[in-house]
Amino acid sequence: MSVEMARDRLHTGKDSGNLFFHTLHSFASAGDGDGNNLRGSFNAGRLSAIVGPSGAGKSTLLNILSGLKKPSNESILLINGEKVEDIVQLLGMEKCLHNHVEKLSGGERKRLAIGEELITNPPVMIFDEPTSGLDSVSTVQVVRHLKDLARSGRTVICVIHQPSSFVLELFDDIYVLSDGQCLYNGSVEDIVPRFQEAGFLCPQYYNRADFILEVASQQRQGNRELLLVKARDGVKTQQSIANSLSSLNISRNGMTPDGSKDDLQLIESFSHPLSRWKQFYILLSRAYLCNHREPVNPSESKIFHREFLNNRYTFFPYFYAKILADLPILLICSFATLIPAYYMSGQPTESYKVFFVSALIFLLTVNAFFCGCAVGIIFGVQMGIFILPSISLLMVMYSGFLISYNLIPSYLKPLSYLSFVRYYFEGLLQTIYGFDREDLDCEGVSCFFRSPKKILENLAIDETNYVWDFVGSFIWIVALKLITIFALRRQY
Repeated sequence: MSVEMARDRLHTGKDSGNLFFHTLHSFASAGDGDGNNLRGSFNAGRLSAIVGPSGAGKSTLLNILSGLKKPSNESILLINGEKVEDIVQLLGMEKCLHNHVEKLSGGERKRLAIGEELITNPPVMIFDEPTSGLDSVSTVQVVRHLKDLARSGRTVICVIHQPSSFVLELFDDIYVLSDGQCLYNGSVEDIVPRFQEAGFLCPQYYNRADFILEVASQQRQGNRELLLVKARDGVKTQQSIANSLSSLNISRNGMTPDGSKDDLQLIESFSHPLSRWKQFYILLSRAYLCNHREPVNPSESKIFHREFLNNRYTFFPYFYAKILADLPILLICSFATLIPAYYMSGQPTESYKVFFVSALIFLLTVNAFFCGCAVGIIFGVQMGIFILPSISLLMVMYSGFLISYNLIPSYLKPLSYLSFVRYYFEGLLQTIYGFDREDLDCEGVSCFFRSPKKILENLAIDETNYVWDFVGSFIWIVALKLITIFALRRQY
């Protein structure tokens, strides 16, 4: 199933927190069912469950409502929200404050994950099977804490797979999905009478959760169409939905007619309790801690995707924190090789030359960092492993290192200006052999390359290009940085 989502947040007073969604076209699950105009509502102060058999579309609906899934058609999500009390007390985590995560129990880890989502004080919280993998006691604890969150004024929505009868009693409302269609959207107490009206009889002392799943998977006989009609009539009429769309001024492509807000801008426009500098400081501290614990960092794209869409932080604090955390490791690796090689090969020790060489190596490291980021984001890590060496080979081929500039065919010479390696190679040679360096020591009878100028002439390097090499390096860094930012923002 897939839906295009145009989202907006409305702050309208202390009765806020209700969430209403509606798909204007089809909403079909991964199965064979054909959905049509799926809609529903979840109310503030009430704990809501989404249930249905496997393949009904529960997790996909959750991903669409939370923005984690990119949609294709159109829908509207209305959200209102306000503040609640302390996170630690709300989740009963006081005794766990000084424990490492690895020492927490399964239920405590689930509550910790919930607490992470509470940091930004969201008005709506959506959980995909928060009780999976837990025993019955831990399951009840987690659901009770979720109910406390709902009672504090939030809208709390959970996907629950085969809950026990006791756990089902803890929920206020329930949303039943079957083949991408809504069979019921209302209170838990009213579900048996509603199903009974449609000819689905629940046996006495029978687990209502099992009964609901049996009806949703079409294992019981009854008037299914009547349930679908009542579910549609129980939410909002088409006219009220049209009015909501008109009031929000949302067009079919998910933007306002004047193009003022896209999906990413809406996310970034949401209020955040921390300033960008505070976000940057926290993210930088976390990144350094992760690098210390695990120097070979795994891919963070999925983590960033989830945290960014959950409004944990804004884009640029994360972007620059990640750069400042990762670059030192790359610089240490670069200079650990450069410094011994430079002095062991008898290169000039004048301070200005050492400074210029170090500056060029620093810029090359930054350039390589952004090049790797851009390729990894655009093509993915696995494809990037093959694409990046190919790009590097082309850059080196036209840099003057393998083929002198004067030997490159005229129709290929423009490619040398597109090689960022050229500017570093040319700049390093000019720094080492330029600036009126004295002749090199040579014990042979004939030393053609005794003169540094002869070396530069043989490589077709003009000493007057030194400043332009720095300019070219900066241009490439800025270009790759912009490509990285654009690719990251477009993807997430």
